[in-house]
Amino acid sequence: MASSSRNWYKRWSTKEEREGLTWGMVIDGTQFYEAFLKIGCKIDETDIVCEVGSGYGRIFDTFSRKFSFRRWYMMEINPERCERLRQKYKNDSRVVVLCQNVDFLELPEKFDVGISTLTFKHLYPDCSTALFNVSRYMNKGGFFVFDIIISDKDRIAFEEANIINYYAKDTLKEFINLAGLVIEEEGVVDYPVGPRNLYRLGKRTLSTSILKRNELNRKIISLQRQCYVLEDQIVRFYNVFKGIRESLPDWVMRRIMRVLQISW
Repeated sequence: MASSSRNWYKRWSTKEEREGLTWGMVIDGTQFYEAFLKIGCKIDETDIVCEVGSGYGRIFDTFSRKFSFRRWYMMEINPERCERLRQKYKNDSRVVVLCQNVDFLELPEKFDVGISTLTFKHLYPDCSTALFNVSRYMNKGGFFVFDIIISDKDRIAFEEANIINYYAKDTLKEFINLAGLVIEEEGVVDYPVGPRNLYRLGKRTLSTSILKRNELNRKIISLQRQCYVLEDQIVRFYNVFKGIRESLPDWVMRRIMRVLQISW
């Protein structure tokens, strides 16, 4: 897990061709824009927008043709990609590029509309800290729209240089509630590789003491989820190992165990 998380950070914070961000193909923000409208969202000319995980600017390119707004904060973890974004939009005074990790979010002002696409599923170990930070910088009456993968249970898929989080719906709802947010609308984004769940979140008014208590509960639930995911991975590994063991002669397994110094 530790190795995978280091590879994750290295992948997203170092050089990468833009096609690698979206399944090896260049796509625009059309699918997200259409889903955005279907759940009743819009952007007004006085709104401040915060986009988490701007990538190569595909969402801004689509939305800036459809809406007017006061300012658009692009938050991106990759320094080199941030520089490309600055160069790309240097003539648009409304755009501010911030090289940041959403888990350590620091904005110069609060936002009215928050957007994140194809980002929260990659946050490790989960998106609970990001949701807390989003809530902290959201104006009263504002909203945050993001896509995520909902599954029948919590699990994490570890790949060579990638992490994909799958959330049980109840777990995600708990993270949202603890962050002082509430689900206002639900929808689906139809991406080229398949649909993703879409949520529009509003902000609840909570006292400082409740938020502090919620932060502690968030950490507990996050840790519980990590333990559950680890247990599930151990079971998966055991079942694979059991299948291999049953398919090999005993003398082969004894030799393997001897090399691994495990009693047979």
